[in-house]
Amino acid sequence: MSDDERISQAVRETEIIRLPKQNLATFGTTNVAYYLLTEPVYREISGDAEETVVREGRVIAERPRIVTPHYLSRLEGFSGDARRYLSMLMETQGAPTPGLFYAYKNELRETNIVPESLPSVLQKINDKIDRHADSLASIIKGVDDLWDVSLLKLILEMTRGR
Repeated sequence: MSDDERISQAVRETEIIRLPKQNLATFGTTNVAYYLLTEPVYREISGDAEETVVREGRVIAERPRIVTPHYLSRLEGFSGDARRYLSMLMETQGAPTPGLFYAYKNELRETNIVPESLPSVLQKINDKIDRHADSLASIIKGVDDLWDVSLLKLILEMTRGR
């Protein structure tokens, strides 16, 4: 399978479970906390007991600017695969016209392997977000080896205002 096919498959398999309740700020910086849950890539091979990889971090959406289309490709803290996903979008959907764009920075805080099923971990994190009434928290069910492609899907959906 080519890299482009792997990236496309990861995007199809990614589910945005919980979008932030608050929209991106238009006159300032927005810090969105994320919990990205995946099944470990090694589980597919070994078939071991249920485990969930939990990546916790934040995406910083800087104050938007009126810019040219190539500004959109400026990302910090993302892999080459995530950058390729963005390039693929620009190729298939056409380069956006100049307009309002956010610059994003990913700050991964920690990665933990939890010895529980993904649905169980998902429920606990969802309850935690509700308890803290965190309007800028999100949950993504992603693909382990392309997790930041899954994260980029969340960012694009937030930017589109969905």
